Amino acid sequence: MPTDRFRAIFEVNVFATLESVQFTARKLVKKGKGEIVFLSSMAGIITTLYGGPYAATKHASREWH
Repeated sequence: MPTDRFRAIFEVNVFATLESVQFTARKLVKKGKGEIVFLSSMAGIITTLYGGPYAATKHASREWH
């Protein structure tokens, strides 16, 4: 898989999610309450043929908890 496609998958599944959570967390801190719940897929643990790049992004997201 070309590196630019691999990077694009990380931009969406890891970095965009992280930026969204940081934005939301700042609002919750100002409010003084709230929760952030992460939902992911089993692809971070189990993958299929050619699913490695996607699985890598899901595993990376799991490590935030």
